[in-house]
Amino acid sequence: MISSLLRLGKVCRREFMELARLAVQSDAKLAPIIADWDRMKPPLQNAVDLDALCEARGVAPAHFIAVVGEAEAKFRDTISIFIAAFNMPDVIAASVRAAKKKTGVADRKMLFQHVGFLPVPRGKQLRMLNHAAVKAEVNKGCGDPLPSFEATVAEIEESLKDDK
Repeated sequence: MISSLLRLGKVCRREFMELARLAVQSDAKLAPIIADWDRMKPPLQNAVDLDALCEARGVAPAHFIAVVGEAEAKFRDTISIFIAAFNMPDVIAASVRAAKKKTGVADRKMLFQHVGFLPVPRGKQLRMLNHAAVKAEVNKGCGDPLPSFEATVAEIEESLKDDK
């Protein structure tokens, strides 16, 4: 299952296992898997069946994928904010330099909108009927629950097996 996902996403297994280190903070059951991985020499890391590694420690591969994916999303968002904040002074300085030029009309407008000197256009608004809210109101429930991530991954894995 994990190998299929890595091939599908074109992700290197070493990168995936580095992300798995972040996931240990969310689920301590993953720590023994990471420890087993760390004890392996690189040739064995290249060959080991990651599903078997998980199952040997009593962790379902789909659960492993779910926790690693969640950690990656959280880390990606956090690091993106950090990169933006770290580079913001340089970006603002470059925008101001560009705005001072004769051709800097768009930069001036952007800066004026940012500080509130000009209104920011609202753009088109799309109103949608929230079917889940309507169904919940009618049935006094919350509708059908979404399938778990693990179930979705297992379903994808089955469809990949069927394609072979």
